Amino acid sequence: MDNDRVVVADPEGEPLWARFMELKDNKPFFCDRDGKKKYSLGEIGKERRNGYVWYTNEPKEVLKKYAAWKKSI
Repeated sequence: MDNDRVVVADPEGEPLWARFMELKDNKPFFCDRDGKKKYSLGEIGKERRNGYVWYTNEPKEVLKKYAAWKKSI
């Protein structure tokens, strides 16, 4: 695999959520095959960094429905 993924800030991009986050402060974390918690995607081996979905935009679908749901309760 010659490509390598990196995460960069995009002020015009959609919101992203990390797959794993600390409950106390919402800080994203990552784990390599050694199972140790890391706080930078750059610390994760290339195979895991590129072969796993660490960030997603899927919660956006829930947020679209939140206002209607809140009115219903």
